Amino acid sequence: MVSAEGDRLPVLRALMGMMGRVLLLVALIGGFLVLGCFAFLAFWDIPAPIAKVERVLPDARFPK
Repeated sequence: MVSAEGDRLPVLRALMGMMGRVLLLVALIGGFLVLGCFAFLAFWDIPAPIAKVERVLPDARFPK
């Protein structure tokens, strides 16, 4: 006699195999996205901010 759990075992193994493949696929896509973001930030040529700054410094601040 085979128990009820024994009948489900091949189905569960097949389902776990499919879920494992899906999980692997999601992990690979997530890894590629993270690596792509790192590469984008590493090679992005961020322009320096351009703003003219003028300040008047008093002569008393610089000893002679």
